[in-house]
Amino acid sequence: MRIIFLTTGDERTGSTRYQALQWIPLLEKQGWSVDWIFARRIRARKFVAIVKKVRNADVVFIQKKLFTRLFLRFIRLLNQRIIYDFDDALYSNTSFSEKVSAIGPGSRKTKRRLKYALKSASTVIAGSAHLAKYASTFNPYVKLVPTTILNSDYREILQKEEDKVAIGWIGIADNHFYLKKMSKILKTISDMYAEVTIRVISDKQLDIEGIKIDNVKWHIEKYRDHISSFQIGIMPLIDDELSRGKCAFKLIQYMGAGLPVVASNVGANSSVVTDGVDGFLVSSDDEWVDRLGKLIESRTLRLQMGKAARKKIREEFSVESWAERFESILSAEVR
Repeated sequence: MRIIFLTTGDERTGSTRYQALQWIPLLEKQGWSVDWIFARRIRARKFVAIVKKVRNADVVFIQKKLFTRLFLRFIRLLNQRIIYDFDDALYSNTSFSEKVSAIGPGSRKTKRRLKYALKSASTVIAGSAHLAKYASTFNPYVKLVPTTILNSDYREILQKEEDKVAIGWIGIADNHFYLKKMSKILKTISDMYAEVTIRVISDKQLDIEGIKIDNVKWHIEKYRDHISSFQIGIMPLIDDELSRGKCAFKLIQYMGAGLPVVASNVGANSSVVTDGVDGFLVSSDDEWVDRLGKLIESRTLRLQMGKAARKKIREEFSVESWAERFESILSAEVR
């Protein structure tokens, strides 16, 4: 069987790597013939390639890309076996700006294109229960497939006695907003525990007045090693529609490496973290400070929660644990 992936980004784009590209070796082992096209700036040569591959494919997998209605109609004329995959609340405005751009998340154009993409698909894959619920208002054929990681990509972090504690966060600069919103919490932790490092892995440097931050430049070949320098992983959010649609990917990365986590009790975070077992879910500043303090002060607790976290990801949020179910979704399109 043949599948063509039309993706919104290239291998440097997180959602493309984890929602599409990491499945390719698995599918090839299972006998699929796989093509992939980065569907940006579709000029004549790329258009011809898309037409040829879409026409010959058994399944067309569109990863988050919002094509124009005209272009998507054309694809449907060539092949109606379309899976649309999305892992963000594209219909919602960004958390960090009250302004809605003309073409960005939450804009009329984006919502219109997303609605048509969801309606046009023979199957929709949503990365969280919240997104699945939204998609089901436009299409009855919705499958929930959480973001997954390869178990082999994340080595287990050993919490050594002599290690200084580093509270870590990884993400793009647009999402620095969430760390800035918790600046009082980070300042309190820094004042209470002078030996603790606040480490940020990102494409740009983060500066918050009064807080010393260890900024590490994100690199596609090194970010997993950088995560292994953490002792605690954090994922702060605010309780808005965009955050409720997020798929807890940071947590899955941290926990896959054996890190205990502290996260806002919002959206998919609550389906990934079992509070008090493999991490903590928090809803207030005081809870953030208390739970981070507990983990900072107890290596035993970090080890215990980290071990439980890694076990959960390997069993419930890994490529290996989802491989058969993912392939069956694709195969069902051909039957």
